[in-house]
Amino acid sequence: MGNYYNRRRFGFDRRKRGGKLVFFIGAALVLVLTLSWFNHGGTLKSAFLEERDRFVSVAKQAWTWGSESLTGKDLDFSVPVSSGVVVENFGIVADAEGNDAYHNGIDIKVPADSEVLAAADGTVSDLSEHDDGTVWVTVAHSQHWSTVYGRLGEVRVAVGDKVTKGSVIGTPAADILHFEVREDEVEKDPVRYFGDGETR
Repeated sequence: MGNYYNRRRFGFDRRKRGGKLVFFIGAALVLVLTLSWFNHGGTLKSAFLEERDRFVSVAKQAWTWGSESLTGKDLDFSVPVSSGVVVENFGIVADAEGNDAYHNGIDIKVPADSEVLAAADGTVSDLSEHDDGTVWVTVAHSQHWSTVYGRLGEVRVAVGDKVTKGSVIGTPAADILHFEVREDEVEKDPVRYFGDGETR
């Protein structure tokens, strides 16, 4: 009888999903307001306003942190060349035969004698040579992010080297630079993560 009365009184069945959560949140709110009331000499309105302002401040900080973590803007990647044109986008593209294919980065057409620049501070974690003779450089950044610079002819860094944003990594083998942005080895669209500069 008592349990039935309590469930009816609070307007929810604690056996239902979310019932316990609502109950505990409500109890915690009452406790916080009560303690604040005593701390402010019994002024409930001032206690409520202070707790509201504190909640709004924490919520704003959490939202800002979450947005930066999700977008990667806190790393502020820059375009890896001083000028260039994106000629192949990230994602599903048409291959030479007209079939859909997955492209894990972007290809940037660059002027002759262009230099490839580090998109952010980091450490060179890998150098590999592909079958076509070009070299691919991977730079590890903070928070599990990394960038890949592909189709290089000349490389001016070695594994373990520290690089800063804008420092020279090498030069393209021809007029195309392949560039990737990864988070925990998952490829992302690089264009979405450029913090300054732009490709046309």
